[in-house]
Amino acid sequence: MKVREITHSEYRNFCQNHTVDWLQSWEFAKFKEKRGWKNYFLGLFDRNEIVEACVISKKYDRFYLEMAELKNNQIISSACEFVDLKNPISFSIYPKVVKNIRDNELNIACGYDWGFSEYFRLHGFRHYPGFRHGFSEKVNAMVYVKDIKFDSIEDISLSYNQSIRRSLKLSMKYNLEVVKLNNENIDDILSNFKSSNDKNGVPSKDELYYRDFIDLMSGKIEFYGVKYKNKIISVASFIHNNDELIYFEGGSLENFLFTGASVFLQDYAIKYAFQKGYYKYNFYGICGDPQNGVLRFKAKFKGYAVEYIGEFRKEYFFRKILRKIFD
Repeated sequence: MKVREITHSEYRNFCQNHTVDWLQSWEFAKFKEKRGWKNYFLGLFDRNEIVEACVISKKYDRFYLEMAELKNNQIISSACEFVDLKNPISFSIYPKVVKNIRDNELNIACGYDWGFSEYFRLHGFRHYPGFRHGFSEKVNAMVYVKDIKFDSIEDISLSYNQSIRRSLKLSMKYNLEVVKLNNENIDDILSNFKSSNDKNGVPSKDELYYRDFIDLMSGKIEFYGVKYKNKIISVASFIHNNDELIYFEGGSLENFLFTGASVFLQDYAIKYAFQKGYYKYNFYGICGDPQNGVLRFKAKFKGYAVEYIGEFRKEYFFRKILRKIFD
């Protein structure tokens, strides 16, 4: 078998016929290109058939390989050789490899040893474990997941803890309604996200970001909102990712938190995922602090934490020094 760079159309065809993480999807590659990234596509060939492929993204001479399955060491070593020739400042690899399953207090329930660390160390990479370094906007090293292999929707409701069930019962008196959103609702999307971001001290993304996300990730992402008295008071985006639905981003208007709209929307999404035949609902990013408010909220839905192996990063220090001298 051999590895070579492949075309956009070859990678698109590969993604249509194989299971890939959304961060490795053709749609997300298009979105990143629109946002100023450069993508390179590599394929592992068995005779004339692509049996494994990945997308490597570059910005400001920093290269990233995010959430690829990486089942074959040949494509890993070829990716490293390929990037070496591109005069990089750094190369970060986030394998889609589970390191630990953790309970709601982040105690290890089940651990795995895949031997990845030694392989990357021999190739000049430094390991940044997922549990220690938490998560970022792009790649979540730890996520919170709920299995939804239930017999009925009623069983899902019974699986939540009491505070979630009370909140859902309380929200019923406000006659909340979940509606699907699109580019015509961009002002509602922006205002709800900004409200929560301002509260948490997180910068908000611009309007073009969300318009591009909706357009270029069509079929992969959906936006839903909660309507109360003809006003959208809570919004969330959800990504369809193979056997799971991912809660990607959410926000609510501060003045309407009393309605419990965010919990109402989470419940709707979990049951929507169940009806679509998904096996998991992914609440997405958490950090390594068991007392963190985000984790404590998500844990009320009774799931578990998945810790990925983390980031392997190779720094090209000599090139960084030269850039500083001559730029």
